[in-house]
Amino acid sequence: MESLIEYLHTHVPQTKNMGFQAGEYSDSGLALHAPLSLNLNDKQTAFGGTLATLCTIAGWTMVSMICREESLAIDIVVTESQIKYRSPVRCDPIIAWKGRNPVPDCWT
Repeated sequence: MESLIEYLHTHVPQTKNMGFQAGEYSDSGLALHAPLSLNLNDKQTAFGGTLATLCTIAGWTMVSMICREESLAIDIVVTESQIKYRSPVRCDPIIAWKGRNPVPDCWT
């Protein structure tokens, strides 16, 4: 997982600037986080762009980790994203992806 975060910091520099850090990765899911102090907006809450990026990177990372485990060399590209903000975030944002979907047969 740490090598994947290093890859992101090198190839998607904004993840390093936003302080993205690896949380836990297991069969039950994935967690990524970023410090609020580096991602504040003018209201002193989490910047919406950071939250959207964190969600997108979490999805990309989960698919990447599953592909690595299955020895699949697939070029992963996020082509669409949608997010709805329900309330301000006033603590370090943590994105948790619960559970794992099995690898579809069409990927193997």
